[in-house]
Amino acid sequence: MVNKISVYLTFITVHFGLIFFVYPEKIFESTSKGHWEAILIGCLYEVTMMWIYLRGLSSFPNMTIVQICKQVLGPWLSRILLIPIMLYFLATLVLISRVYSEMMTIVFLPKTPIWALLCFIFLGLFAAWCGIKTVLRTSVIISVLFIPWIFAALSSSVINFDIRNASPIWNTNFDFLKHPAYYSSFFAFSGFLFLGMIHPFFRNVARSRKVFILLIAGLSPLYLASVYIPLLIFGQETVIQLQFPLHTGMDTIDMSWSIFERMTLFYTTSMIAFLVLYSAVLIWLIAEMFRGIVVPLSNKWLSVIISIIAYFLSSLVPGWSETEHLIGLDTGLRAYSICVFPIVIGIIGALQRRRINQG
Repeated sequence: MVNKISVYLTFITVHFGLIFFVYPEKIFESTSKGHWEAILIGCLYEVTMMWIYLRGLSSFPNMTIVQICKQVLGPWLSRILLIPIMLYFLATLVLISRVYSEMMTIVFLPKTPIWALLCFIFLGLFAAWCGIKTVLRTSVIISVLFIPWIFAALSSSVINFDIRNASPIWNTNFDFLKHPAYYSSFFAFSGFLFLGMIHPFFRNVARSRKVFILLIAGLSPLYLASVYIPLLIFGQETVIQLQFPLHTGMDTIDMSWSIFERMTLFYTTSMIAFLVLYSAVLIWLIAEMFRGIVVPLSNKWLSVIISIIAYFLSSLVPGWSETEHLIGLDTGLRAYSICVFPIVIGIIGALQRRRINQG
């Protein structure tokens, strides 16, 4: 078993990586007013799907989603149900590897080739090789070291705010619901999916639904901050043109009082740490699911193979515009993973509870 604090902190750090990934850019693309409405709907959506997902898991103590599906649906239906989830995790691993390489190119290493920066994916491999318990313990260290820097960077930007840039505050027609970019932003609300695979390691995952809902509520101001900090600094007309608006916003902070030149260094270093941790979680997830529904190979060697595949797929992406295009292309897999699949698990759990009550 694992310490529940490490599970909660992993949940938080995974969300930190997703919130500050490219979420602000997608919100800015989808609406020019009432941004908080789009953010609130997304947060409420994750709370709803996560509650259904964990409610379903609670009917199968000490079982992963792979074991649940195989027991209830059999091996072939399980493969049909779970392979799209694996593909979504792999696509996410490829995309976050490509994005944090772009971040490092802009902030730290402008002359370093992307293929070299993509080697950071093997840091995630090292953690995944050691097992999920190591990943969970690492999340505690990363949380202690880097979360304070994120809050320091975000709070320092307040002095550059122009509150007039937040208007118009209301979006009465909710036109962002018709924009494809809004649904691309929902990758930021997929951080609960990994809980289905650590169920046997933490018996209270499903029973801790209220705690995880409270964590989402606590994280919701960060969703708002990731969007409103660049918005209040630059305004909608400018921010929509920026590649990494939040990074650019960090660059506007006056650091003349400090021995350090740029707050962006702290912010980007923290972001890379969160994304490397999430990479480790994704590598472990894909390996465990592949081992459970395809071929029962060693988790360690599967992790190596997955990391190499993700590295080469990431290196094949030519540039930033193609990366953004790929984020839009995997919307179908994302919709299945964070909508259809949690509902299926919820239905399976409800049927199991009814079977137990009738028995």
